[in-house]
Amino acid sequence: MPELPPAAQSGDEHTGAPGGPASGSASHRVLATQSYRVQMADVDAASVIYYASPLRWNEMLFTGWLASIGHRLRDLLDAGVGCPCVESAARYLRPIHLDDELELQLRGEGAGRSSARMRLTVTDAGGELAAEVTTRNVWVELARHGAMRSAPLPEWFRASFEPLAGVVRVAGATTPTTAVPAPPRAPAPLLGGA
Repeated sequence: MPELPPAAQSGDEHTGAPGGPASGSASHRVLATQSYRVQMADVDAASVIYYASPLRWNEMLFTGWLASIGHRLRDLLDAGVGCPCVESAARYLRPIHLDDELELQLRGEGAGRSSARMRLTVTDAGGELAAEVTTRNVWVELARHGAMRSAPLPEWFRASFEPLAGVVRVAGATTPTTAVPAPPRAPAPLLGGA
């Protein structure tokens, strides 16, 4: 099993436990949104949401956001860096069923030296909050045999958590969306953070 980065073991200077009050504040930057229709793979035998599905949706929007700003996950891993989730929490506030139409929104809620907090909100067709996921991801340098070491967030990543920036629509395979470009920005180097 890979060694946890030190920040995941002892906490980071900015973080508390995920799952605080629901976001929505203009002070938290919207990273990505997506319209989504609940699929068979998202539900259990009773056609009600499977508990892990919102966690998968969170990963889908997070990695889609990275790609949309020029930093595909594969490229990061090939460069020897990553941003694994080290803490997560989910709340289920309303029933979600097969074929429900949802709006997924991922917000950056803060960045510390080496980690960032994010919140996925899931709203139903009536605009009601149905579920939310909070995560803390730590920037790491990867070594041989699965070892990881916490490292400072690169500046391009940290800057993305500043308030009041553009939203990126992430196109899904089952629910195509229209792209709304974020402010133009050339891909920054994968490593480094000054």
